Amino acid sequence: MGVIAVGLTTCLAGGGAASAAPIPRPASAQSPASTPNPQRQATEAAGAKEIGTVKVNSRPSTQPGKSVTKTPPQREKTAKQNAAATSRNMQTYGPITVPKGKIWWAYIKCGGGVAGGGELNSSGSGAVELLESRALDDGSGWQVSVGNFGNTDATFTTYAVCVGGLSDYNLATAKASVGGQAGQNVRAECTRGKVIGGGSPMDIGDGGRTSISLLLPIIPIDDFVSYRENFSGDQVSIHSQAVCANGVYTQFRQSQNVLVPDGTAASAYVACPSEYIAISGGGGFYSRGVITDSYPDGEGWRIYAKNVSGFGGARSMDAQVVCVPR
Repeated sequence: MGVIAVGLTTCLAGGGAASAAPIPRPASAQSPASTPNPQRQATEAAGAKEIGTVKVNSRPSTQPGKSVTKTPPQREKTAKQNAAATSRNMQTYGPITVPKGKIWWAYIKCGGGVAGGGELNSSGSGAVELLESRALDDGSGWQVSVGNFGNTDATFTTYAVCVGGLSDYNLATAKASVGGQAGQNVRAECTRGKVIGGGSPMDIGDGGRTSISLLLPIIPIDDFVSYRENFSGDQVSIHSQAVCANGVYTQFRQSQNVLVPDGTAASAYVACPSEYIAISGGGGFYSRGVITDSYPDGEGWRIYAKNVSGFGGARSMDAQVVCVPR
């Protein structure tokens, strides 16, 4: 399936939504997400721990692929502090070592009203995958889980972006089911407030059976879509999370498509317009790919992803960013 070309959209939180061709919602889109596991309670300002071992240690791509040299994030500009401006608090935690064959979870708090976040890891070959990226349950920060499918240890750094001046802040979740060796999108809908970000939670015990292919905020209809690939033969649950709020103008930007050869990792980047700052983002493939990194980079958003189709041909991916006035 090709990438949806949403383009540039502007909306006022609490105002009317721009028109867009909606994607049909799966029947289970409004089911509640799974109950948080007590092993992953964020009790400190930041933390990390091992939460499992990868259960599916291979992906279908048979091509050798090439490594990429990753770009560390640029320093973001300082938000103007006046009545019309949006305050932004960005925090990082790491680097954290993730041994080969292991899954690690990490989080970083930034004070409340988190809009987005993610991680950047040290693997240029795509061996370390972003298995989970989502807001903490109380909205105070961001959490990620990464799986190391490679033969060597690696490191990753976690990012969180909190935004001030929000009202009606809330998190919406959705759940769907996907069969073995298949992919599925799941859409979380903001029923109160506008979508300002979102992510994809992972079930405890997933073990890398599923990976994130797409993280996509749909600004005109206030939804957040995630697409996950199931690389196991099991029927599994997948989840999506939307971060919702009023009180800010938002703009959405989408990068040009990047063609990614089979078995190869690549990067996509998109910047906010002048006088805007990035608060969340995403991107990726609509199928047969995995996101390895997704993080704020200067006044935009960058992702790395890998084509694991196994079909020998190139597939397209892109990056997306949600921006607010500086």
